[in-house]
Amino acid sequence: MKAKNIRLIILVSMIVLLVLAAIGYLNGAVYSTFLAFPFQQIIMLVSFLSTKGVILNGIGIFVYLAVTLLPFVYLVDKVLKGRANVEDLLLILLSITIGYSLYVGLNPVSEHIQIDSKEFVIERYTVISMVNYWILISYLAIKLIRNVEKIDSNNSILYIQYLLAFVSLVIIVNIIGVELPNYIMQSKAMGDPNGNGLNIAFVFLSFLTRMVPSLLAVILIFRSFELNRKNIEVRIVRFAQRIKKLSRLFLMISFGVIGVHSFISVFFIDYVASKNMISMAQLASLIVIFAFYIISNTILKNKELEEESRLIV
Repeated sequence: MKAKNIRLIILVSMIVLLVLAAIGYLNGAVYSTFLAFPFQQIIMLVSFLSTKGVILNGIGIFVYLAVTLLPFVYLVDKVLKGRANVEDLLLILLSITIGYSLYVGLNPVSEHIQIDSKEFVIERYTVISMVNYWILISYLAIKLIRNVEKIDSNNSILYIQYLLAFVSLVIIVNIIGVELPNYIMQSKAMGDPNGNGLNIAFVFLSFLTRMVPSLLAVILIFRSFELNRKNIEVRIVRFAQRIKKLSRLFLMISFGVIGVHSFISVFFIDYVASKNMISMAQLASLIVIFAFYIISNTILKNKELEEESRLIV
């Protein structure tokens, strides 16, 4: 793989990391819920097991070590099989950062960080989780490009599915853990006893604005798993043709809903009250849908160039 591709991946992933940090700074609840997953849940599990006797404490230690060493064990397996590449060294760094994030989460003395004069407190392990995400996404993206360059490789679609399944999981967790509870609380808080339904309608549209891109992204992701390893090249082309049309349609729907909601929020509802209308799930979903469009369009363009070169020869 060309060095410029690796540099581009690292640059893009760093930009995404900074965007996540900026959004998280503005919305601490989304920041903690989204970026701490799944490490916060693992920390809670290990903490619970450590208080339930020697046997369960041992199981907790095993879970801690298993999660920490999983990337390293995968690297060792690849080295023994002679299939390791330079980017696989990122797995060592991933093991270190995962272990550190779990360690910090299990030691609450160093858990919190104070930022500026806003008294904005964030979790230290959430910051480390951001680094974990960056390493993991960079690794999967490098693997994806390396294998897409070989269109006949069975792994070309496999890493696409790994990367998108990971994003899908985070989106679903964000919908269930953040969007749905927020919608329920806002609906109760903005209920109008005089019967004026504008506030309720606005809250519902705000919820829909965040949900539509997320649900569409998840649908696209699960459609990608229709592929199997038979006639992989033909199926990739068919998949690209179908997904290009769907992603273009979904982008139009998503931006249409967002546009209507933005118009109502500016002209009919206090804009300050609706400043959180763009959520982490929505942003991630739009990025995923757009990525689907770019990937499918690139695959189709490459196939067209291949066909043209064959005709010339």
